[in-house]
Amino acid sequence: MPVPIRVRFWPPLALAGLLAAGSAGAQAPSNCTLSELQDPPRQEYTCADGVIIVIGKGGDLGFGGENGTSDLTLDAGAVFVDSPGQPVQIRTPQAIAAVRGTQFAVSVGEGNTAVVVIRGQVGVSSIEGGDEVVLDEGEGVDAIPGQRLEVKNWGAARVARMMGIFGR
Repeated sequence: MPVPIRVRFWPPLALAGLLAAGSAGAQAPSNCTLSELQDPPRQEYTCADGVIIVIGKGGDLGFGGENGTSDLTLDAGAVFVDSPGQPVQIRTPQAIAAVRGTQFAVSVGEGNTAVVVIRGQVGVSSIEGGDEVVLDEGEGVDAIPGQRLEVKNWGAARVARMMGIFGR
């Protein structure tokens, strides 16, 4: 069983300070290539299985699963996933988003998790249990502790704000 990998993304200046203090640098799963991108600052992992994972500034993402990209844990910030036919699951403090061949984004904020689908479908369930909701293109959900998941059409403006984190 592969060892899970955790990546915390800070802008280059902050990361340089951490490295100078003796902190280890982020490590990509062995089947992925890391690109540092700007405007906005983000890390993009392009993986051999076709999965693309983009971590927004301030993101805290753990990689795990058989191929290193199938079982992700997002504790802070935002992540965009393009998963052409590969199963990917993202766990957050409030929700679990599971997909098979789609584009979607997940953001963890203070006490909530937001999930939006760009292409395909995503199943989202509360970490507290309860029924799963299925999101289609343009739909999103805000997972808030103690509240039921409610699927909403996010509209172009909210989708654009979320995707702007990833330079898309």
